[in-house]
Amino acid sequence: MADFEGKSFATLKAELLASMADIATQRQKANAEWDEQTNDLQRKLAALEELAAVFGKTSTASPKAANGAEDQPHSAPIQARLRIGDQRYSMLHVARSSDEPVTDEAVARRTGYPVGRVRQQLQADAKLGILSYGEGKYSLTPEGRYLMEQFERSRRSRGQPLPSVDDRDSGVADHDPATSEQGESLA
Repeated sequence: MADFEGKSFATLKAELLASMADIATQRQKANAEWDEQTNDLQRKLAALEELAAVFGKTSTASPKAANGAEDQPHSAPIQARLRIGDQRYSMLHVARSSDEPVTDEAVARRTGYPVGRVRQQLQADAKLGILSYGEGKYSLTPEGRYLMEQFERSRRSRGQPLPSVDDRDSGVADHDPATSEQGESLA
């Protein structure tokens, strides 16, 4: 039998086969990690596209998928939904300024708006991801905070005051979430 560096042919062959098996195992692990990383990046991209759709940026995500309103006959396009007026701002401000999630009744009390109007707007904003909803209460999401900051920056850049609950009787028209939107477009 031939001798290679003090090893028999059979020993060398077994070592090479073991090395090949190790390499195949490492390749499988690397492929699994690569697949996991690819899937993670795809999930992040999908989430980014949903945010882009919500905030009116160019996206391949459908508005229906972004706002979750596939079966709602009065669903307005996302860009129209991102208009914010004095009433909506006041309602979101209550959610932002509260230490805990708020009920629609609490928002109505703080703003002086009818409970039905408040409930309708808060539900619409929750479907858009501007508010989160759980256990009968609403809280502002990071997307909602961003929307409010954009509105505030827009107002300040034009030298306009921010709405307050004291402005509710000023006759300023706001939007109806089930129909057309009025207010400032942030798209």
